Amino acid sequence: MIPFNIFQTAYVVRNIVDGIAIANRLFGMSEMAVNRDVSIETGQGIAICHFALAFVGDVQVEIIQPAGGADAVYRDM
Repeated sequence: MIPFNIFQTAYVVRNIVDGIAIANRLFGMSEMAVNRDVSIETGQGIAICHFALAFVGDVQVEIIQPAGGADAVYRDM
């Protein structure tokens, strides 16, 4: 058993629109906040990503689509 509550879970996807549709079906969310072309500093440089966020109860669900730049941290899994 995990000795703490999980606050957030994230999924890396190839297509943010498809990822949102799947998350909506799985978790019953009606809406997600979407931010596109966000610059994130990584150890290799600046990555560009699209993000979608929503809460399911007390857990935040995050969908991430790597979209360019130094985004290997999201792609190399």
